[in-house]
Amino acid sequence: MEVQYQGEQSRRMKLTLFLITYFGFGGTMAFWVYLAPLAEKFTGSATKIGLLRALIPLIAIIANPYFGKRSDVTWSRFGRRIPYLLISWPGIVIAFFLIPSASSYNQLLMLFAFFALVFGISAIPHASIVPDLTLPQERGRFILSIIIVGSLSYGLVMIVAKQYWDVPEVDLFGRMVPGFHLIYYLMGILLLLTSIPPLFLIKEYPPTPEQQKMIDEFRERKGRGIEVLFRDFSAYLKGILSERALLIFFIGLAVSRLGSAGLESFQILFVKNELNMEAGDAGFWFMIAGIGFLIGFIPAGILADKVNRKKMLLISVFLAVVVISLQGLSPNPIFFYTLFGLYAFIGAFIMIAIMTIALDLLPEGRIGEFMGAYTIFVLSAAVVAQFLAGGVVDLVGGNYRFIYLPAAIFLFISFFVFRRIPYAGIAIKSMKEAREIGLDKMISTR
Repeated sequence: MEVQYQGEQSRRMKLTLFLITYFGFGGTMAFWVYLAPLAEKFTGSATKIGLLRALIPLIAIIANPYFGKRSDVTWSRFGRRIPYLLISWPGIVIAFFLIPSASSYNQLLMLFAFFALVFGISAIPHASIVPDLTLPQERGRFILSIIIVGSLSYGLVMIVAKQYWDVPEVDLFGRMVPGFHLIYYLMGILLLLTSIPPLFLIKEYPPTPEQQKMIDEFRERKGRGIEVLFRDFSAYLKGILSERALLIFFIGLAVSRLGSAGLESFQILFVKNELNMEAGDAGFWFMIAGIGFLIGFIPAGILADKVNRKKMLLISVFLAVVVISLQGLSPNPIFFYTLFGLYAFIGAFIMIAIMTIALDLLPEGRIGEFMGAYTIFVLSAAVVAQFLAGGVVDLVGGNYRFIYLPAAIFLFISFFVFRRIPYAGIAIKSMKEAREIGLDKMISTR
């Protein structure tokens, strides 16, 4: 719904400013690629590396739903969702400047916990801005635009990482340090200079009467004691369980993440330790092969607005299972990165299908609340996946090839879960149009 009021920014201007924020934010994605190589500098245990990676989703399980729900019932002079970004993103910048200074595994653990907390404050409010500002029929293309803009800064960081990851350099304070320090400084500077300033210029739409009622009710309940908190949480769980289509969708995502989250953490160590590449080079070639992801987003973003989204998801998941199964058998980097490029291309279709289906199924006016529920399922699975993948590697004596076994198995199971979603998968323009043509129950079974 577009709300018109005097002096309103055009919707196109809002979308443009929001898109600009993704340039700096996209560069932070390199953090996830190099997390395992950084952790490996402090420990040789795959399980301990998994613990570091699990810490972030573990904290997010609590932070994301809480701040997602709070952003639904917030309105201030800075807006609805943006205040959470203005608190969170400067904290992420600080984390990027502190992480390289860790001198032990325990220090790194504490800094990762700090990063997870400040990242969790904005994760769901940030994601919720997309459905707040976009119409259903244009979300696939807008998500494509976000990926393209974010990929530009991500590519920049990865190119610098290839050159400097293990090379001693002079840092911002004149000290001779390992080159990986510069990578974290660069991520922080990009976020600080290109993502935070546009936030002060975006004017979010004011609450609708229904949203204002939610805000007023929340303010009235605030501070009324622990009993109200438990009652609200109980109602929150009932609301999630009553949305059958969403519940099955969330379960499917959780099952798929039991496999894929472990891959994301340990694939770079597979290339480094099993295919004998340096971490900087390995990360760079992940970025190059990941161009398949960007290429895939172009047809995926267009098709998601034109074809059956559920069928698009099922076909893509099945193809991903085949490719993942072959990746673990890679005899050399060329074979591996060719398959990874193909997997990245297919992954674009999976991500676009998942994001557009989620936005179709989410109840209007409660997007932040249900996005928080979405992350509970996905992040809980991600936590388990880190220990599963790390434990398997340690169990077989440090052979990272075995991370592909659980990934293929769980992704294959998720295919059958996704098939059970009571959702037609047809792209429509609005809930009003859905009701007019009798598709509202296919969008969400309330």
